[in-house]
Amino acid sequence: MCGIAGIFNADPTQQIDPQLLVNMAAIQYHRGPDGFGYKRLSECGVGFSHARLSIIDLDEERARQPFLSVDENLLLAHNGEFYDYKRLRAELTLGGARFRTKSDSELVLHLYPQLGLEDMLPHLRGEFAFALYDRKHDRLMLVRDRFGIKPLYWTETKGKIVFGSELKVLFAHPDVPRHFNARGVYHQLMQTMVPGTTAFDDIHQVKPGHVVSIERHHGKFHIKQDI
Repeated sequence: MCGIAGIFNADPTQQIDPQLLVNMAAIQYHRGPDGFGYKRLSECGVGFSHARLSIIDLDEERARQPFLSVDENLLLAHNGEFYDYKRLRAELTLGGARFRTKSDSELVLHLYPQLGLEDMLPHLRGEFAFALYDRKHDRLMLVRDRFGIKPLYWTETKGKIVFGSELKVLFAHPDVPRHFNARGVYHQLMQTMVPGTTAFDDIHQVKPGHVVSIERHHGKFHIKQDI
């Protein structure tokens, strides 16, 4: 179990406070006590942070997330595990891929450029939630496993997308309001899970087996939710 978080500004020139990214990771210390990291693409108005639980690659520095691809086009923060990563890693290595870590998370940085998101996802089996930013297409993708084992929340507020593994991570951002949603609270009290919803206005979960794809065009977000 790890914790991921991040911010995607509609205005790419708006800088992200690194202390805010640190705070968002620190709130998730219980999810990932073995280290934390953050990265900003300052010219893109994008920043991710990560609280890490070491399971596969125990080298703290080598496997520290978020990961930035060699060509600096992709930024990744991943929570969970890809079960058949050894097979996929071997196939990619035979095809010429060169891995910098032993982490299963790094698979995404090699599969996505080859296959694209739609064709990559059927290869990923496991329990996971991850955020992937594609600089070339100016696109943020929030992805959740088929059964929704790993949580992932997001909201759009005041010209920015804020996401994280827990609700309180979103509330660490001063622009994210905390207003209860009557229907959402009712569902919580009835212990009824409605995919994609929360007990708060305008705060969503990525549905199990879905992708929230957010592209930025001329300072505005275009949001799609796909299976």
